[in-house]
Amino acid sequence: MNRSFLIIVIPAVIVITAYILLAIYAGVQLTYYRIAGGVIGFGVAIYVVHSYLKRHTKPRANSR
Repeated sequence: MNRSFLIIVIPAVIVITAYILLAIYAGVQLTYYRIAGGVIGFGVAIYVVHSYLKRHTKPRANSR
């Protein structure tokens, strides 16, 4: 996996984990459909960007 995707995915996982833990600590009843929708949307966005970059990258010249 590319490092740039990890730079985005790791903080996103930390934020969603903190959101869930703080909501449980505060006694707020969460609707997990919103969280699942956000995760699915995030995954679709990563897929779209990855496929776009794969189609539109220029081949690198061999340099020595």
